[in-house]
Amino acid sequence: MVAAAALAIALLAILAGSWAYCSREAGEVEREAARQLKIVAELKLDQLRMWRAERLGDAEVLEHRAGESNPLAPGENGRPENAEAFLSWLRSYVGAYADYDQGVLLDAEGRPRLATPPDAVVPPVVVDAARGVVASGQPQVLDFYIDERDRLSYMALLVPVRDAVTDGAPIGTLVLRITPSASL
Repeated sequence: MVAAAALAIALLAILAGSWAYCSREAGEVEREAARQLKIVAELKLDQLRMWRAERLGDAEVLEHRAGESNPLAPGENGRPENAEAFLSWLRSYVGAYADYDQGVLLDAEGRPRLATPPDAVVPPVVVDAARGVVASGQPQVLDFYIDERDRLSYMALLVPVRDAVTDGAPIGTLVLRITPSASL
């Protein structure tokens, strides 16, 4: 009987020790997993910040390029051959960069003037943001929106197009659609 009681006490002590050890180890594993997840989240956030900065860098370059043969400009710059040159440049730009799958030139009221591909459609949420870009004169990375036609999520880079001939005021917006699944 004493041997059975001693065995039971020994088993209880082993079980209590095992439980305490497992609890402490589980806490350590949980803290380590949380630390690693925090590191991964910070790295991903840094990547997203760099990606956004690169898109705004694209906008800076595009803003200067878009004004050179601007088909929206009044007078000589608004000639049809400038529209063809602009569209040719836009096709090559969209084709060269995997981040963008379509480009549309909107006038100040948000009406499409040139597009690649030709059947590209700009959703109302993007048109509203483009009007804001014309008003502010600042490029914008438009966060996720859902295109009602295909129900997919997209983003957009909106670049003000300036009238280089007169005062440099924005007279339209270049919209480059971004497919996040291909870019992020």
